[in-house]
Amino acid sequence: MKFKVILVFFSVCIFPFVCFSQKPPKNYTGRWITRYENGQIKTQASFDIGKEVGECVNYFKSGKIELIGKYIDGKEDGEWFCYYENEKLRSKIIYEKGVIVKRIDYDEHGNKKQ
Repeated sequence: MKFKVILVFFSVCIFPFVCFSQKPPKNYTGRWITRYENGQIKTQASFDIGKEVGECVNYFKSGKIELIGKYIDGKEDGEWFCYYENEKLRSKIIYEKGVIVKRIDYDEHGNKKQ
């Protein structure tokens, strides 16, 4: 069970930070949007010469926000928020230049995990 929880967290809250299903061309500059098969927006991000910059938002197929955070020079920076599909906060992660300095996890009801 513990392995399953870790795998779910990794696939929902870590994997989207560093991987897009449809990557922009090398050295791409501009806004990049990926979509689900149904046309719903999956990811919105900006790039500057191939590096992520500014706000990044991933969405569930329902259109609700899955995660939101910002990049500086291709690295996660500041507060990142990951949500359950019921819109409750799943995790708050604080980054400094791509390194996690603090992380708080919550259950599906919004209660802080120990």
